Amino acid sequence: MKVFQTITILALIAVLAAMTIPAFAQRSGAPAPRDQQQQQEQPQTSDNPVQIFQGTIARSQGKYILTTSSGSTYQLDDQKTAKAYDGKSVKVMGTLDDSGNVIQVSSIEPAS
Repeated sequence: MKVFQTITILALIAVLAAMTIPAFAQRSGAPAPRDQQQQQEQPQTSDNPVQIFQGTIARSQGKYILTTSSGSTYQLDDQKTAKAYDGKSVKVMGTLDDSGNVIQVSSIEPAS
């Protein structure tokens, strides 16, 4: 029984040590030049979830925007599709960009 407890404790220590080594490696400062190059080559992707926005599409300062019932306004990145719904109540499915002002449109359909 004592041997089993010792092995269990050693296994836990090994797991904890394995988990902390990458954490210290990430804190070591600036990434290596090769890592920086790989980061620049990868396209920026947003982890923002797809959402449904409801409101009315209108033209403002030459661009189509969505205004919700709460008064929030969002610019729509797909101006061509938005044009077909000018002045109409719609459901817009898409992701909100990191600025929180532009919806990256997946689809637009009339509100039901």
